[in-house]
Amino acid sequence: MNKLLSLFLFLLGSHLCAAPAEIGQNEAELLQQQTKPLGRIEAGKRVIYRWADKQVTVSEGKVTAIKLIAPEPEKTLEERAAEAPRPAARPAASRPAADPRTQAAKLNTAINNRIIELRQEQSKTSADLSRAESNGNKAQIAYHRSMIVKQNKEIDRLLSLAN
Repeated sequence: MNKLLSLFLFLLGSHLCAAPAEIGQNEAELLQQQTKPLGRIEAGKRVIYRWADKQVTVSEGKVTAIKLIAPEPEKTLEERAAEAPRPAARPAASRPAADPRTQAAKLNTAINNRIIELRQEQSKTSADLSRAESNGNKAQIAYHRSMIVKQNKEIDRLLSLAN
């Protein structure tokens, strides 16, 4: 009963805090009325925004579907304890220390792999930016440019670690 009441109050509060999304609403109006979405997925002409309490699908700039999401029920202390990660076993004292050159090589390999991933993401983001510029969508242009800046900063940080 307590969980059901909590769910009801949560859904009621979330609908009273922000203006509800409506089918047929413009994407710009939706984003202006709602809080910042937790996630955004773009698939062709469809964009799916996710908030804590709902998922909204936008096709060609208009809201086409709204799906309410019920919060997960709270877990008991026993359930949380069962899911908590177990601490790793301590290494044996008799085990020899790893060679520092081997550790450095592994670190550099991991850094190089991450830089490669970031450059691939940057390539996709640049393509998305080009599409947004051709469509004249200022919000997407600003978003993609900020993503490219973040990716550049991360690459610079990783390069400084490798040196």
